[in-house]
Amino acid sequence: MRFVIWVLCIGFIIGLALTSCQNKYKGDPMVLDDPYLSQRYIAALKMIDDKDYEPAMEILEQVLEFNPAYAPAWYYKGTINKEMGLISHAYENFKRAIKFNPRFADAYMGVAYIYAERGEHFDAIKYFTSSIEFMPNNYSALSGRAQSYLLTDQFEKAYEDFSDYIKIKRSDPDAFFNRAITLIELERYEEALEDINRALRLSPDEADFYFEKGMVYMYLANRNEACRNWYESYVRGHQTGGRMLQLNCVADSPQEQ
Repeated sequence: MRFVIWVLCIGFIIGLALTSCQNKYKGDPMVLDDPYLSQRYIAALKMIDDKDYEPAMEILEQVLEFNPAYAPAWYYKGTINKEMGLISHAYENFKRAIKFNPRFADAYMGVAYIYAERGEHFDAIKYFTSSIEFMPNNYSALSGRAQSYLLTDQFEKAYEDFSDYIKIKRSDPDAFFNRAITLIELERYEEALEDINRALRLSPDEADFYFEKGMVYMYLANRNEACRNWYESYVRGHQTGGRMLQLNCVADSPQEQ
């Protein structure tokens, strides 16, 4: 079950490692005290948004040659290196950004996501926590830390973080689904069902939601509803839903539909 939530969220987590979903601390380019270089720095940020990484990296190198302690330039070097698959370089870049600005919330997140992708979730939690400390409404860090709590069996803490995330992002169906997975682990099945229903109202054709809803009904000893939801997942392409039908719902198996 934990594998399901990790597969759903890994793409989301990788994207967040590259850029925060919130207002960035991009840095005041005028601290460079060079109007031309400041304009070039702003142009580099646009290039990064456009995924034009090589010329952006050249400009960032010029910025750091002029001011080696300019934390935002280190952060954006990390962003580019992460996108290009140079993870060790990205890690060092993010750490440099933190060194020169110890309150740089997005740089802590950059490090946290690298740890999370390596499966080093206790280290990831530490850096997500620092990011939240310096940006209390950092919903991206809340979601990331919740995932790491979930994957280290810290279910109550995961539940708290998913709940805080939902307070900020109530329109995100995955947030309700992820909290439902946590509630299942806590054996709070009725509450899990409520969250899955909320997720389905926001995203009514998501096969994984129907599959897990079927699992919840099975835990609640309601075989008919379990089978109905596994079928809904199967017709939306969920192969495990089809296998659950075959194993538990002979009359509702795919062969007889």
